[in-house]
Amino acid sequence: MNTREPKKNTNKPKYMRTARDRAVDALMELAKTRPVTPDDVRREAAKVGYSARQVQRALDAKTQGRSLPGAARFAVTEAVITAVFLCCGGLAQAYQLLAGSMSLPSESTFRRCVRAAMGSQIEYARGGSAGYRDHQLYLRNDYPHRMHSVLLDHTELPIFVVPRGYKTAVKPWITAVMDGSTRYVLSWVVTFGRPTAEEVRASLVQAMTLRVAGDGETIVGGRPMKAVWDRGLEFLATLITESCLRLQVMPIALAAYSPHLKGRLERFWLTLKRSLLPPLPGYSEGPHDLRGQHAIADNALGEDEFLVLLDEWITDYNTNHVVSTMKMTPLQAWKADGTPLEEIAPEQLWHDFLTSKDRCKVSKNGIRWDTIDWVAPELVDVIGRHVEIRHLPHDRSFIEVFLNGEHLCTAIPVQELSDEERQATIERRQAARAQAQKRFTTANRMRVKNHPGTSKIRKDKDGKRQVIGTSDDLLSGGDDALKQLLGQLDADGADGLGGVHAQLRII
Repeated sequence: MNTREPKKNTNKPKYMRTARDRAVDALMELAKTRPVTPDDVRREAAKVGYSARQVQRALDAKTQGRSLPGAARFAVTEAVITAVFLCCGGLAQAYQLLAGSMSLPSESTFRRCVRAAMGSQIEYARGGSAGYRDHQLYLRNDYPHRMHSVLLDHTELPIFVVPRGYKTAVKPWITAVMDGSTRYVLSWVVTFGRPTAEEVRASLVQAMTLRVAGDGETIVGGRPMKAVWDRGLEFLATLITESCLRLQVMPIALAAYSPHLKGRLERFWLTLKRSLLPPLPGYSEGPHDLRGQHAIADNALGEDEFLVLLDEWITDYNTNHVVSTMKMTPLQAWKADGTPLEEIAPEQLWHDFLTSKDRCKVSKNGIRWDTIDWVAPELVDVIGRHVEIRHLPHDRSFIEVFLNGEHLCTAIPVQELSDEERQATIERRQAARAQAQKRFTTANRMRVKNHPGTSKIRKDKDGKRQVIGTSDDLLSGGDDALKQLLGQLDADGADGLGGVHAQLRII
């Protein structure tokens, strides 16, 4: 009966050679004190998973000064690395370039040794800094709590949209503000054309304004500690820097060509472009025909419809999109963070961050802007005057009204007025009218009093103004008759008294 054990597989992976070398070193240290026995070889071989014969052969090779079995005999020198860079990372071309000047192993061994020696540097030889960026080690950016840092950036969306009032479709730009800790998208602004510093300010004020989230109960917004953006000129504008410093927000410009430093917002752009845009008409990164034209960009959405779809998608992203690294949605992460929110006074935001608009005239219906009539009780006193309005992009719930650089009021659409607000407007209008009538009456009395020789006038049937005579004025006639009687009494004495009684009887 055959009692021999089945033959073991002697082919070991290369990563185990390090363990074999440690076993050989242990046996050589043991040989310094006493002769090495076969039992010692078998014991060390069992520890590293090699056979005793393999360990013995490696021990003999090292004892005789020969290279260990499988040891690398080809060294990657600077000349080899230079040849790889000269060939732009092509290892086959580098092998042929070096074949005539130095002794080389097989091409497969050459490839293996060069990859092991160069590591990710071979990607720099192939693609430069852009290719090397995809094979670098990046450290994760951690933010201590919500509203510690807000990330700002904008990108051009690959979709054609027709702006309101135009007939030509263009690609819109979107500027977004994201909380770095919870990845909650605090605000966004869509522009048709590269955003300016005004749009950046508008997106910031929208993110800082305390408001209710999509669930109807959670408060989001507040003053951040830092505002992080790249080196775009619209972010580096003095206008933005001074406004942030006045609000005690630290503006931080990242290093150039370092999108990984705000990678969470960059990942949001990728999710937006892959999830929302492809099913919509006008998507420009889809299939192309043989002439290179967009095959599915024959139709385009209007601005209003696109903004509604974008708002619904971002609300759904904040509420229902589970971020794989957090295992929760941005809204859940926001609610789980109990850091207090710091409110900014509205008057601090009006001048610095709201988008300005050309002056508008206050009419009897209020302020007509963007096809909406905006009203407020304070507008009663400035009918017919020109005012400046400021507003948030894509927010038609309110506007701030300024007169001569001073804040006048907050106006809202007339159809959204409550009963109390309507009554307050009516009462203010009536009070202003009563005050005007009172002042008019007072001024008119002073006007007559200061000029005793005035005469009363009235309009006749033809519209002509005529002086009212004393005969027609009963009060003036009575005064004149009484004076005449008293004068006659003083002149005639008692005889005149009978005449006076006679005249009184006649009257």
